[in-house]
Amino acid sequence: MLGSLVAGKAMCYFSRKCMLLTSFIVFALLYLPVGTAELIEDKNRVGLTLLAARFVQGLFGGVAFTTSSFMILFEAKDDQE
Repeated sequence: MLGSLVAGKAMCYFSRKCMLLTSFIVFALLYLPVGTAELIEDKNRVGLTLLAARFVQGLFGGVAFTTSSFMILFEAKDDQE
C-alpha cells in the first residue's frame, strides 16, 4: 500500500517507463540478500535482513502494480477508438 502511494506521486516527476523499470530492478536485486541470508551467522541479523528485504520488495511491488495499472487504464483503447 505504501508503494502505491509513493508511485502515484512519483509518476508526476518521473516517466512511467522509468518507474516500472526501477521497480523491477530493485525487486529483482533484493533476492540477493534473501539468497545469501544463510551465510550470515548471527540469527538476529538474518531475521532483520530478511524482514528488511521483504519490506522493500513489497514497497517496490506496489510501485510496479500501480504503474502498470495506470498504463493499462490510460493507454488502452476503448470501443470508439
